[in-house]
Amino acid sequence: MSIGRVKSTTAKRILVAAVALVLTASARVCLANVVAAEHIPADQVFSMNIHTNRVAAQTITSSAAGEIVSVVLPLWHFEDIDFPPTADLSIELWGVDGSGLPDETDVLANRTVTIAEGNPDSSTLVFHTIDFSADAINLDIGDELAIVALSNSAQGITAWNWTMTFDGNPYGGGEMFVDNLDGNGWIPRINDTDADLGFVLNVTPEPSSLLLLGLTGGLVTLRRRSRKN
Repeated sequence: MSIGRVKSTTAKRILVAAVALVLTASARVCLANVVAAEHIPADQVFSMNIHTNRVAAQTITSSAAGEIVSVVLPLWHFEDIDFPPTADLSIELWGVDGSGLPDETDVLANRTVTIAEGNPDSSTLVFHTIDFSADAINLDIGDELAIVALSNSAQGITAWNWTMTFDGNPYGGGEMFVDNLDGNGWIPRINDTDADLGFVLNVTPEPSSLLLLGLTGGLVTLRRRSRKN
């Protein structure tokens, strides 16, 4: 092989690597925060109270592959600001067991929404973005997950509220569950209605997928240039 051909081959490899990096970075920017699942209530007419005697959960199914970035939940307070919750709210991500129930033995991550963060005026529906990007939880299309809310706040007007729907348009990828901590375990949608809790699940595509996209694009670009030459 001649020196000129070696240099040409090396230059092509460098070009492929450079194009791949650029395209991978571009794809990451364009595809960041893909919505993998969502169910958004139109208002706060209905909500599930979360307190020391009740845990609420919503199971979901991912429609996109990638790493979880955040979960957005519509939370509000039942009464005015003079009656804040008496304890913080814990938002956890659990696996789902073979029966479709939230699996408390498979806790993937947890975050805290403080009283100060979660006490808006009762007339305002606040969508709280809860960051899970540091947990490196990867999902494939069709993977199931449970968003679980727990609190030791007192029952009554100081309870936390997670907005839900009763509008005849149930979320098709999972169910709402409540556990009243009375020994009966998880109870699906209240009175077998179409109730679901509101949420948005955001993911970013997996780096391997982006790299493959970048490399493929780089090779196509290189081949086009080679044909022209």
